[in-house]
Amino acid sequence: MAPPKTPYNAGEVTVDEFGKILPGKTAFRDDDIVYPVGFKSSRKHLSMVNASNKCLYTSEVMDLGGKPVFRVTCHDDPPEIVEAKTVQDVWTSVLDRIAQQTRRSSRGGGQMSVGKGAEMFGFTNEKIRKILIEMPGAHEIVSKGAKGGRSTKDKDEKDAKKKQEEQEEKEMKQRARKLGWSGKKGADYQQPTEMMPLDPNAYRCMESGIEVMQPHNHSNEGE
Repeated sequence: MAPPKTPYNAGEVTVDEFGKILPGKTAFRDDDIVYPVGFKSSRKHLSMVNASNKCLYTSEVMDLGGKPVFRVTCHDDPPEIVEAKTVQDVWTSVLDRIAQQTRRSSRGGGQMSVGKGAEMFGFTNEKIRKILIEMPGAHEIVSKGAKGGRSTKDKDEKDAKKKQEEQEEKEMKQRARKLGWSGKKGADYQQPTEMMPLDPNAYRCMESGIEVMQPHNHSNEGE
């Protein structure tokens, strides 16, 4: 089925171009989401140039040697362009730039949620997703991919977990530096004295407290 005329408004996202499906190219899919070459959508979000303002972003899918490349353009002054191999990575880069300006994580808990990139493109919008899956050639690459094609979902989840761990480690080191601890032992560092094991026969519990008993000399027994 041919896609509707553009621009196609779907809430916060507007599809400027639906593009076309490349027959047999399973790299241009992820589970039940297809990435048509030439797809272009736009939406407004905080600017990566000046995070105090909002600007228009354009998200595009391109073909580079049979592999998808995802581009996001921030239409500010000056314009900024970011490219990556996955929808997740390209929007992670954009949101990281915004977070650096606002000095807070724009990804929630220090890590951008898996699927956020596809959402920013508009691929998770139910209206858009239905149109894309019904485009000529879409069912072929989705079914072919399900039988052995490579999905990027697992890779995105693994990358997201790794980045979260790196972020947590970085924050831990920053807190340690604020407390004056570098994580290294200085020249005046002294190893704590090893604690001696407690002799249960050296103490006796009493109602008023604990009485320390004198050492018992076994050599005097029987005298």
